[in-house]
This record gives sequence, structure tokens and C-alpha cells, in this order.
Amino acid sequence: MPFKKNIWLIYNVFLVLGLVYLVATAYSRWEEIKSDSAIELAYLNRIFASSVTSNFNQQEIMLDLLGRQIIADKSAGSIARTQRLLDNILQQNKSLLGFGLANLEGKITVGSSNLDLSKMPNLRQQENSRESFTRAIQLERMVLGRTYFLPALGDLVIPIRKGIRDADGQLVGVMTAGIKPRELMPRLDLMGHEKADGPPYQLKIFHDRDFYYAYASGIADKALLRQLIDEPIPRQRIEMFDKSVRDQLGLSLEELRNHAHPVVFSTADNNGNMSLYSLVYLPKYRMWSCSLLPRAFLLDQLIKSVIFYLVTFLIIYALAFLMFRRIDMFEQSSRRQLVKQANQDFLTGLKNRQFLRFAESRWINKRGRPFSVFF
Repeated sequence: MPFKKNIWLIYNVFLVLGLVYLVATAYSRWEEIKSDSAIELAYLNRIFASSVTSNFNQQEIMLDLLGRQIIADKSAGSIARTQRLLDNILQQNKSLLGFGLANLEGKITVGSSNLDLSKMPNLRQQENSRESFTRAIQLERMVLGRTYFLPALGDLVIPIRKGIRDADGQLVGVMTAGIKPRELMPRLDLMGHEKADGPPYQLKIFHDRDFYYAYASGIADKALLRQLIDEPIPRQRIEMFDKSVRDQLGLSLEELRNHAHPVVFSTADNNGNMSLYSLVYLPKYRMWSCSLLPRAFLLDQLIKSVIFYLVTFLIIYALAFLMFRRIDMFEQSSRRQLVKQANQDFLTGLKNRQFLRFAESRWINKRGRPFSVFF
């Protein structure tokens, strides 16, 4: 049956080529998913870092202007006017929690009306604020303190401090305020969570000095959020970051501090699950901007694509199988018809000599039954 062998050989070759194409297409799709996700993640981090820097710059300008105005106003009733000014700003800007002006010893001398100055801690003596207050005195830029979770607000608060200088350039005080990052960047905080099936992006900012998180998006569990903020990133995590960046990009974290554009790499997250990360350094505020996307989401996208490819493959090859089988059955039927025509007389329909020649080996043997032939 050479024809039968040939036609099914063609089908098997067609099947093997289809399987190879299916595997190659799945691999190509995986590379495409990783590439597109890396581009989107870097773009998101660039937007996030730009927004963070822009917002912090605005807060810095505001602190500096307010501080200079408060110090310059030494007339009678200046404290009451200052308090009204600060209250008006708080009413217009929902992202701010409160204002205060501290002297060089760390005592807050004037503030918005929602602050009870008698209960306010000394910024230079309190452990959580001492470092940022000291740096605000030493530096000419705004300094971000360690983020804390405010139970009354049920959310994060980032303390910001800016040294205030008089007309002669002498440091005379430190303007301080608290900002609510989710109010400051609401759209970015919701990014990746507006659609149930959208990419589960996470956005984070952490300090370069002590590796405490300053901000983290997409965490609804308040206890988990508080735990994340209150504890620094473990040293082994930073070392893992550094190793992953070195292995995949040929750079160190130290070199990334001079890198203006976000980089993308993959490493394990806090739970040991692989994720795609994008990092960029914010030199002015000495912080890292980070966006990440769990690798599980990428695998889900791949699985959906592979299922589609597989269903298409099965449909095509099922139809091809039916077509090849129909061809085979037709050829077998045609062959049987030809054999039948070759083995019988066209006019009488009786078996001819050709039939006897092929039947002889079956009939004439030791076990064969007796028979007679009539001509």
C-alpha cells in the first residue's frame, strides 16, 4: 500500500512541522511579552519618578516661601496671621496634613491650628525625626523624613523639612510639614488597579541611606502596609538587587546612581516570587523610584496565548486529519474497484484467469479443501 504510506507520511511530517511551529510561536510570544512588559514598566517608572520629583519640588518651593514669609513678618499679630495663612493652604491642598516652623533647637514655635504645639515633640531630640532634622539644617534642599503610618488617618504620612534662611543667608529655622502621598499622587496610586484584569503594577520609593520605604502603592492591607514602612529593606534583598543588576545589566547599584534612565531586570520579590523590576535614582532627594510587575502576570498572558494557539492547532490538524483520511478511504475504494474489475469478466461478471492466478496460492496447499474448476 505505497500510496497509503505516502499520504500518512505527508500528514506526519505536516504534524511535526506544526508542533515545531507551535513551540517556536509560543517562545516568540514569551519573548514579546517580556519585551513589551519591560518597556511599559520602564515607561511607568519614568512617569512615576518624574511625578514624584515634580511634586516634591513644588512642596519644597512652598515650604521655602512660607518659611521666608513667616520669618520676615515680625509685626504684632504675626502668629495669628501665620496660622490663618497655613490653615488656608491646608484647606486648599488636601495632600498636606499640617505645617510647623521649628527653631534650630528643634522646637516647633508656630504651626497650623490643627497642631497642638504643647504636645509636639522636639524634632532634634526625637529619634524618628533627629536625622532628617539634622540633614535639613546641613543641606540647602528639602529633606524627606522617615515615612510613618498615622492610625488616625489610616494611611501613610511623609514628613518633609526645609531649612529657612534669612536675607543674609543665615539659617534661622526649619519649616516642616506632613504630606499624604495617596492624596498627592492619586492617579499613580491607582495605576494598575483600575481594571480587574489589568497589570498589577506596584510603585515604591525607598531611601538610599537606610533603605526604608517612603511610599508603596497598591497595598490595601493596613497592617501589611505599616509593617512594610516600619522595617527597612533587608540587607540581603539589597545584595540580591545588586547581584541581579550586575548579572543582567553589567551595572552595580553604585553605577545606577549616575544612570539617568530607568533600568529593568528580574529578581525575586519579598515572598520569593520572581518579578520584573524597574529602578531609577532620584539624586536630588537621594531616593530610589521602583516599579514592579509580578512574573506570574506575564505567565498568565503567555498561558492565554498558548491556549489560543493550541486550540487553533488542534482545530486545523483535526480538519487536516479528516481530509487525509477521506482521501485515503477514497483511494482504497478506488483500488478495490480496480482490483475487482481486473479479476472478473466484463460481460459475464465471472472470475477470470487473473483471479485464479492470485487465488492459486491460497487454494492449493496441504490444508486446502478439494475443489473443481469448470471452463
